[in-house]
Amino acid sequence: MRRLLLLAVIPMLASGQAPGSPRKKLMSEMALEVRPVRTQFLTGESVLVNSFLLNQGRKPVEVPPDSNPSEITYTLRALTDGAADFEVSSKKQREARIPGTPQHPRPVPGDVLHQHERVGRMEDLTDLASRPFPPGPYELRARIFIDGAIVESLPVRIEIVVPKPDAMVTAWSVRSNQQVSALAQKTGDGWAILMEEAALRRRPDWSVWKRQRMKTAPTGPVSLAVTVDEVDYVGDRWLGWMEGSMIHASRLQPMQAEPPDVMQHSLDSGLAHAKLLSPGFQRADGGALFFAFGEGKLGAFHFTDRGAKRLWVVESAADLSAASISLAPGAFLTVVYLENNAVRYMRWSLDGKPMANASGVLFPQADGLTDLQLEPLSAAPELQITAGPGLPTTDYTVARWVLGEAPKQTVTTLPALPQPAASIKSVHWADRMDVAAGLAGGYAQMSLPADKKWTPKRPPVNLISLDRTEAQKTWLHVFQPNFGYRWISFDAPTEF
Repeated sequence: MRRLLLLAVIPMLASGQAPGSPRKKLMSEMALEVRPVRTQFLTGESVLVNSFLLNQGRKPVEVPPDSNPSEITYTLRALTDGAADFEVSSKKQREARIPGTPQHPRPVPGDVLHQHERVGRMEDLTDLASRPFPPGPYELRARIFIDGAIVESLPVRIEIVVPKPDAMVTAWSVRSNQQVSALAQKTGDGWAILMEEAALRRRPDWSVWKRQRMKTAPTGPVSLAVTVDEVDYVGDRWLGWMEGSMIHASRLQPMQAEPPDVMQHSLDSGLAHAKLLSPGFQRADGGALFFAFGEGKLGAFHFTDRGAKRLWVVESAADLSAASISLAPGAFLTVVYLENNAVRYMRWSLDGKPMANASGVLFPQADGLTDLQLEPLSAAPELQITAGPGLPTTDYTVARWVLGEAPKQTVTTLPALPQPAASIKSVHWADRMDVAAGLAGGYAQMSLPADKKWTPKRPPVNLISLDRTEAQKTWLHVFQPNFGYRWISFDAPTEF
C-alpha cells in the first residue's frame, strides 16, 4: 500500500507561468522535490535520489501510481565547460535496453494525493542511464507531467568523483555468470565499501557499484574478498574484509534510500598480519567460506546469518599471502603461489589436511610473469600464465594448465608487441582466444588465430579482466585513471 506522509508546512517549489493562468494555478498546487542521498558519488556508483510529489492545494490531485515505472525525468546539467549533459528516465532506460519499441505499461488507475500529502519513490540514476556518469560537478533537476502541466524541482548540486581505492578485488562466478568486484576507499567520515555484480547474461556496462555502510576500524580494510557461487545462486552475496587479525563479513543489501547498516559478523582469526584470500565461496546453506593466511598459517572460516566460526588453521611453510585459490566443491582447495621465483601449486582437503601428491612446480621462472589467472571453482581448475621478458622483439606466451591429477599444459605464442606490456589479459572460446595488452600510451587487442597483429586502442587503461558473455561477446573490465572503472566491448570500433 502506498504510504502518504502528512506535511504541516510545504514550500512552493514550482513556478514559471504568467500570474493568474490556469497552468500557474495547477502548478502552484503541486510541487516536486528531489533529494540525493549524498552530494558526492564515485564514478559508476548508484546515484540514489528520493523524489517527492507534494500536494500544496486544497483539492485532491491524481498522480501516477507507484506500481508503474516512474514518470519522472531527471536532468544532470554539467557545470564543467565542454562536458556533456544527461537526461535519464525509466522510459529512456527501457528504450536503451529493449530491442524495438518497448510497449507502454498497461494503464493503471492513479493514486489520489490529498491536501498536504506527499508520495515519493527512490531511484538509481546510474542504473536509469545504463552507463556511469563522467566525473565532474552537475546540477540535478527532476520534472514530471501531471494533469496537463509540467512540475519541476529546484536544482540540487551533486558531484561525481574518480574512485581512488585502497583495496580492490574481482572474481568471476561461473554458476551465476557474474563478474563480482569490491573496493574500499577512505572517505571524509570513514571508509566506503562498494560492490559490483556485473551480470554477463546481459551487457556488463549496465552494472552499478552499490555502497554499503560497514563498521570499520580507523585503519580500514587490509584486504577484501568477494564470494562466488559454490552451487546455484542461493541468496544475497557475501563480502568479507580483514582488519588486523579480525575477519568481518556481511551480505550485500538491496538498493535502499540510505546505505544500510548491514548485518555484520566478526571473528578473530588468530592469524597475525593476515590477508583474506579472494574469492570466498557462497555455500548451499547461504553462508560463506573464507580463507586467510598470516605468518605461516592458513585458516578456513565459515560465516552464516547466525554468526561465524573458525573451521581450522594449519601450518604452511609456503608464503600464501598473494596466492590464487580455487575450490573443488565439497572436496579440496587448490592454491597457486610464488616461491623462489617459481609458480607452484598445493592442495588441502576441506578439513585442513594436505593432500598427498598434490603439489609441484608449474612455471620455473616468474621474472617475466605479466598475468596469472586461476579458475575459481573446479576439481581440475584451469590455470593460465602469461609471460615474456617484456622486450619489444620478444614474443609473449600464454601457458594453460588443467590442474587435474596430472597437470596438462598447452602453450600459445603471441605476436611481438610494439612496446613492453604492463599487463596482458586473455579469455578463451571454443574457436578463438581474445587478448588485450595494457601499454604506456593506450592498449592493444587481438583475436587468435585470425589476427596476425595487434590493433592499437586508446585511451590508456589498467586492465582488470576479460570476460565472456552468453551472447558470445568479450568485454574488457578496466580502470581509466581520469574516469574510474568501466566496461569496454571488445568488438566496439570506438570505446569512448
